[in-house]
Amino acid sequence: MNRHLQRIFIVDFISLLAGLWTIGQAQLVDAPGYGSREKVIFEKIEPIIRHGCRVPLRLPRFLRDEKQPIYAIAQPVTRFHYKILLATELSCNGQNSCLYGSIQGSATPFKLDKNIKPFKVSLMGHDGQFIKPVCHEYCSEAFVQWREGGFYYSIGIKAERMHSLIGIADSAIGGPPPPLSAPKP
Repeated sequence: MNRHLQRIFIVDFISLLAGLWTIGQAQLVDAPGYGSREKVIFEKIEPIIRHGCRVPLRLPRFLRDEKQPIYAIAQPVTRFHYKILLATELSCNGQNSCLYGSIQGSATPFKLDKNIKPFKVSLMGHDGQFIKPVCHEYCSEAFVQWREGGFYYSIGIKAERMHSLIGIADSAIGGPPPPLSAPKP
């Protein structure tokens, strides 16, 4: 095979891989208006995760209002673990500057640093724990974690308060979104 055909083949292969990578991404679209809830669109990544992982998905139906777009980016999926990054840029790889949060499901418990002291919380009939964010030069994610049906789940949002994060986790478990702080007129 001559070099020209090899280059064409390589470019086509890279284009194919880039297209498959893009399929695994979806934008979270929010409804317009003050205090509106965001409707999470996971159309493109949900089938990939459901097909590749035995852990049932728990996707929030509510996220706090944001002025910037938020993207759901599927991380590598195994049979027993999935992770979704929530980011403000499509090309985010978890850097603090573009990270909004994360969603995880696992067949095994999440490991916590021994210095972390979680708070016990109640989530739609499940015992859970809240892990507060650490803020110095920047803030880390706050997490709510729980066990459901023999699986372990975690939702993290950067610098989020406990009450809001519990509402987001409740919406993933199947509860209604939390009440709006300021109802629409």
